[in-house]
Amino acid sequence: MYPTFETMKHLASAGEYRRISLCRELFADRYTPVEVMRTLRMASRHCYLLESASQTEVWGRYSFLGYDPTMEITCTDGILRIRSAKDSGESKEIVRQVEHPGDTLREILREYKTPVIEGMSPFAGGLVGYFSYDYIKYSEPKLKLEDKEQQDFRDMDLMLFDKVIAFDHYKQKVLLIAGVMTENLESSYEKAVKELEEMAELIRNGKQDEFPSLVLQSEITPKFPKEQYASMVEEEFDVICKEYGMDLISLIAPTSHERIARIVREAQGFVYCVSSLGVTGMRSQITTDIGAMVQLVKQEKDIPCAVGFGISNPEQAKKMAHQSDGVIVGSAIVKLCGTYGKDCVPYVKEYVKSMKDAIR
Repeated sequence: MYPTFETMKHLASAGEYRRISLCRELFADRYTPVEVMRTLRMASRHCYLLESASQTEVWGRYSFLGYDPTMEITCTDGILRIRSAKDSGESKEIVRQVEHPGDTLREILREYKTPVIEGMSPFAGGLVGYFSYDYIKYSEPKLKLEDKEQQDFRDMDLMLFDKVIAFDHYKQKVLLIAGVMTENLESSYEKAVKELEEMAELIRNGKQDEFPSLVLQSEITPKFPKEQYASMVEEEFDVICKEYGMDLISLIAPTSHERIARIVREAQGFVYCVSSLGVTGMRSQITTDIGAMVQLVKQEKDIPCAVGFGISNPEQAKKMAHQSDGVIVGSAIVKLCGTYGKDCVPYVKEYVKSMKDAIR
């Protein structure tokens, strides 16, 4: 079990953290994430299973599971609800009107600020849930996004999990994590030790829920045709862009095919050519025929084309620049910021210079 109580006292004495993670390890050869999820379904009304994503590996290193949240936070059309659970089992609910729920979330996160512990998984407790697309209305009030027909679909639905079960597939271990609050360190430490023992017992001997097969009872059909939906989205954002003197940048992907002509005809500023399918992130190689995509764009309209998604090194930038009018880099810079934190500026500057030198 780590960190030691002495280490916790040292971390707590700095006064910077309100919560410190305590971890106990089990060997993972007897368990799988799905089996543990079935057990958690029997133990708690709220639970989750998240897989870590990686662009360079076939499998993500971690699977994260949690159950029995200490707090539920939802917001719909500015009505914020916070339901918290007490040790006695009772719950307390606070309801209030807010202009932006993000302000409340930042307060909660400050209350549960936790240090990074060496050897522990990168996620050791915190908020899990979703932000809907309508959440953007809190940052851009001009968007009137109020769907009276979808009252059960919230703008934000989050739960605060203090207990985490992390499968480390690299080390073949299960990390059981519970939080120790620094306000009353000794009693909170003893409580966390007890919770870790209960978690281990639950995984070993807990009853498992059965997942019944899902049966689709009707055909899934979109509410709007693809072209109409795209037009509605573009119209919504076009109003904002015009107000602030900005161009609404259009994207084309390797799968756009027959839609490329329509997209390009209405494009402003430049066209963002997506280099590959999948999510954003760094890639070792780009296999899409970018030259062919750019040629299709130029046939329709004389507009600059910039290539993005997966551009991460000078060699890729140079290759893409020969086939287009520019390259777009995002994930590689974000990674540098994440690695070096507030000291990232010289590293980002050096990286950007190497990319610029490659395309000149």
